[in-house]
Amino acid sequence: MSATAENRLILVIDSDEPHRARLTALLREQGYDVQSVPHEGALSVLREGHPFGALILCSAPEPSTLSPQDRLGEFVARYMTHVVPELLARTIVLSAIPHDDEAFREACATLGEPFAEEELLETLAACIRRD
Repeated sequence: MSATAENRLILVIDSDEPHRARLTALLREQGYDVQSVPHEGALSVLREGHPFGALILCSAPEPSTLSPQDRLGEFVARYMTHVVPELLARTIVLSAIPHDDEAFREACATLGEPFAEEELLETLAACIRRD
């Protein structure tokens, strides 16, 4: 992969610390620079304006008033559309929630859990190449 140093910075957002640590270790083993935060810290990190090459968003928080399908869309819309819309096309959402919304699937990559590490790495490489 011929990625520049700038687009090798990956943000991992996941409130499940062991899962976040495994993803971070996997990406670092592949030569990526990784910043990882729980969901609560995501907005402030995104506002800092780091040049993230991609974002990996895991299992969105669960506001009790939203259905499982809407929780994920609401989280992505709130954090990405209003803060850093240019990063949405380079976002991978990891979730057990199926994505039936075609517009959502076109806006960012989605992988169902469990996923193969190779699948995640291939999807990440493709996202980084997006403009």
